Amino acid sequence: MQNFRLAPSVVVPSVLTSERQKPYRGDVVDSGQYSGGKPFCVGDQVIVTGGYDNAPEWLKGGLGYEGEVAEIKEQWMVVKLNSELTLNAKEGEGWPDFGAGSLKRMGSLPIARGIWLALTHGWVGREWVEPIGRIRVAVCAMHPDIATIPQGGGIGSWVESHGTVKHVPIGT
Repeated sequence: MQNFRLAPSVVVPSVLTSERQKPYRGDVVDSGQYSGGKPFCVGDQVIVTGGYDNAPEWLKGGLGYEGEVAEIKEQWMVVKLNSELTLNAKEGEGWPDFGAGSLKRMGSLPIARGIWLALTHGWVGREWVEPIGRIRVAVCAMHPDIATIPQGGGIGSWVESHGTVKHVPIGT
């Protein structure tokens, strides 16, 4: 398997590169169950990247963002990024804003900015075990309080509906 250089200190398998028409989504099955894999834990180094879109706007031409898992609770994972992320929306558009936790979109923001990502599964009944098939990604300015998010709601600025998260390969 080829490796692709993502950053000076990170090498990821080619399945995360734009060489494929659809980025790796894992072996997802409709039953909601995963067949053994590496579980995600607080403290793990991860890469959060896009999903079905070959060049998602929020990745700004890159392949993903690195960070550390800060919290996992039920369907939510909080990742602290290695550096702040600033995303400008397209002209005349905005990032859906769920504030500090809301059932419905509260409005939109021209800029999504933060050092925190709130990730949630795109399907009910999933576990935080690699491979992850589909996640939703929100950028948060402050550490998100996932306990305040209503069931079926969101938090922060929603930037991706079909993302993926993977462990950073050890020794890279």
